[in-house]
Amino acid sequence: MYPEIRTEQSPRFDALLNDVPRHHISNVGISTDISSPGGIALVPESLYGLPAVVPLVWLVAAGGWIAVAAGLRRGLSGQARRAALIAHVMTAPGVVLVCATLGFGFLYATVALTAEWWALIVATRLRPERLVASGSPPRLAVWSALAALALLGGTHLVHLAPNG
Repeated sequence: MYPEIRTEQSPRFDALLNDVPRHHISNVGISTDISSPGGIALVPESLYGLPAVVPLVWLVAAGGWIAVAAGLRRGLSGQARRAALIAHVMTAPGVVLVCATLGFGFLYATVALTAEWWALIVATRLRPERLVASGSPPRLAVWSALAALALLGGTHLVHLAPNG
């Protein structure tokens, strides 16, 4: 059930290497020759097999989330602000739970949310309440188009990133 941890050679790296299937070790730039002068090292464009673009996606998503939350807080008042902020705050944990239940898709869900948040920021000029104001169907169309383009660009960026 648990991976076997060998401690006879270099115990600090054995725990890392036992969790990674052997066919992945050569793909992430890890030298399995412990006697080499460099030892075991990760390639600079990865974080233990995680492409470097993933933390970038997380940072951009966090920035978009914060900007939308600030816009909702500034632009709405009373019960509408409270409901909008609660729904916005629950979006991220909800996506994590759905993806955890399904067992996959969190990176693409994060890219999609990031695209939607930044498209909302651009389409409404930092005032998300404009999306539901009267006369907003053209703005809604702009938001949808921008979100679709950003989603295509984001997934393309993730696919182009070197695998870690």
